[in-house]
Amino acid sequence: MPVEAGMTVDLGQRTAATDRRTGPNDGPAPLFQALEKVLAAFTLVALAVRQFVGNGVTSGYVLAALLLPVWVLVLRRYWGARLLMVLGILAISSGILLSRLSALQNKVSSTGVTGDSMLLLGTLCGVGVILWCREVLTVGQIGMWFGFGMLIAAALGTGRFSANPWKFAWAIPTAVVVLSVAHQFGKRWIELLALLALAGACAVLDSRSYFATFLLAAALVAWQMRPRILTKNASWWWTALFLAAIAAGIYFLGTALLVNGALGQVAQLRSIEQINSAGSLIVGGRPELAATISLFHDHPLGFGAGVIPNFHDISVAKAGMAAINYDPNNGYVEIFMLGGHFELHSVIGDMWASYGLAGILLCGVIAFLLIRSISLTVSQRTGSALVIFLSCWALWNLLFSPLYGSAPTLMVALGTAFVATNLARR
Repeated sequence: MPVEAGMTVDLGQRTAATDRRTGPNDGPAPLFQALEKVLAAFTLVALAVRQFVGNGVTSGYVLAALLLPVWVLVLRRYWGARLLMVLGILAISSGILLSRLSALQNKVSSTGVTGDSMLLLGTLCGVGVILWCREVLTVGQIGMWFGFGMLIAAALGTGRFSANPWKFAWAIPTAVVVLSVAHQFGKRWIELLALLALAGACAVLDSRSYFATFLLAAALVAWQMRPRILTKNASWWWTALFLAAIAAGIYFLGTALLVNGALGQVAQLRSIEQINSAGSLIVGGRPELAATISLFHDHPLGFGAGVIPNFHDISVAKAGMAAINYDPNNGYVEIFMLGGHFELHSVIGDMWASYGLAGILLCGVIAFLLIRSISLTVSQRTGSALVIFLSCWALWNLLFSPLYGSAPTLMVALGTAFVATNLARR
């Protein structure tokens, strides 16, 4: 619904109203429509809980596969959705082929091949399910049900027993639920307050990356609140450049706050040590990047699904980490990163290791879709805090978080980003 000249409509309210109005279909009978909503909500919770029923297969993946005839018809309505699915299938096929080629010098786990393949396939099916859920639920309802499932997963997991349960278990599920509730109000200032409150909690609870992401999302939501008489809506690619500038500004601001102790003494000492050793907070905080680059130079085609790293691979990874003054001889590489599988602590690194160059291509398309969604929605002033935060966090995970842990967020980020992009284009 375009805004006529002179109208003083709250765009956040208009977006929420449009979201509600274009949500449930009016065609099916009330009972059938109610059953659809229950099925959609149950599937979203199952996808987020990730209860395994077999090798790499969760109950949510099974439901998503059973719903394939329903959600595959919805893909054509979303620009880039079918391309995403095709590239995903290509990446899975590439991973299986590469594992056979790597069997000449590496051991290959058959269960690992299945697990790696199911992880990506299930994530893609989850995106399709979310697009179908949008036919019967609003974006806010999708976020609340998915966030509820993530809270259950956090409660059932072991993250709550770690040194920082907020950082390792509760931050993202809480954020998804809180921002979904804020989305339902349809008011920008409520969404902004929610993001700032979450950023404050992360600052207190020693969660540097979360703090920066919430701050970035808050800046983009606030930018949409600027008076209309001052500027016209910019094209999405200009907004993408603005997004990059804001992200860089927040990085330098966050670094200054950390070094000066504004976010706590523990974070200050750790940040100073990482900067002194590697010359950069990002490189020092993520030495796995150096290992990934070193492995890529040594084996550019990737390894394949289920491939087990050998001694040579471990040596190459350690050499890359030692080059940035990180001591790799602490058991971390052998036990976690390359202990029976490739865990390179970034989505793009894991996708390359398991699916080869096709995995890198898929990551590139995912990054483009997410950046385009943020830029387009912000330029049209239709971006919600929920979708913006999920997209920003998924982009962060592409470089700095493992694929397995990032899969649920990536799933819901892509699904809601497709929906938000369609709304902004209309």
